[in-house]
Formats: sequence, C-alpha cells, structure tokens
Amino acid sequence: FTDADGTTLATHVGEIGAGWFAFGGGAAPEITGGHLRPVTAAASSHWALNVAPVADQRVAAVVRRGTSAASSQNIGPAARCSSGTNAYWCRFSLGFWQLYKSVGGSVTQLASIGDSSSYTSQAGNTRLLEIECIGTTVRMLLDGVELASVADADLASGVPGVRSYDALGAGEGEELDQIEYEVL
Repeated sequence: FTDADGTTLATHVGEIGAGWFAFGGGAAPEITGGHLRPVTAAASSHWALNVAPVADQRVAAVVRRGTSAASSQNIGPAARCSSGTNAYWCRFSLGFWQLYKSVGGSVTQLASIGDSSSYTSQAGNTRLLEIECIGTTVRMLLDGVELASVADADLASGVPGVRSYDALGAGEGEELDQIEYEVL
C-alpha cells in the first residue's frame, strides 16, 4: 500500500483500478506506514473489492506480525463476499490460523490450526495467507501450503475482500502489506 498515512480502504484504489465498499459495516481499515490495519476497537469491519461477483477465486494477503503477541487485532483476506456480512475469511489470531464463514449474520469457525512456524516469535514477520474457493471446496493456505480444506456450499459466489477485528496502535496487531485477487 503506497497511499499516504491515514488513507482508508474506502478511498484506496488498487492496481486494477477498482475501489472498495463496505459490505457489512464497520469503519474502513486504514493505511499506516504502508500497511493496512483495523481502526475500530472491539468491532469487526467487512470491506470488499468493487468487481463482478465470481464463484471460483483466490484472495491472498501478506500478513505482518505486530508487536503485541497477545493482540486480538486481526485482519485477513475474504472470499465470496456478498450482501450483509456473508463471506469466507481467514486470519491469524492469538496463535492460531483460522478459517471462518459468515452466513446471514451467523459466524462459524471452519478450521483452527496452531502456529508451528516462527511467525509469532518476532514483530515484523510476514506470511502469505490465502483463501481459495473452487466449487464447494474452501481452502486456507499459508505460504502456498494447505492448512485446511473444507466442503461448504453455503456461499456460491461473491467478490474478494478483507475482514478485520479490533484496533490497537499502528504496528501492534496484525496488518496487511498487500492483497492479491485471482479469478480461478
């Protein structure tokens, strides 16, 4: 993210020329020091890329570890975002890589895998976190390696996005360095 500090996702335009919109409420994540971070304490935020909905997609984000190992602040890629807060998303939170879905306001954890890497050991560590949806298969990948794969038919299509929760000072919790989107 090369925008000036304080630029919100609501006004950021990415390399493909598409803007972002709120698809479930919450304040827009903010760019600080080249990183995207949540800005609302103890609340979730759902933002999606303004592109045509598709079924099969991959959304990847470079996740940066903050200075607070006990932070509840998290942000991660989302796929098949649609009306309300409907989406699949993944994140790192309190030592676990987690895969979720939200359908009709009901949130369900689909997978939770303990971190066995060195990610949590040092602030500034980065990992490539991906969510991939093909047909009814939803996968979470870390640095290209599958962490979880589930069968779920609740969300058939949508747009890519990000989901965030909570807000600490800049650099304290999880932040995103970049987001990539691919139609599969």
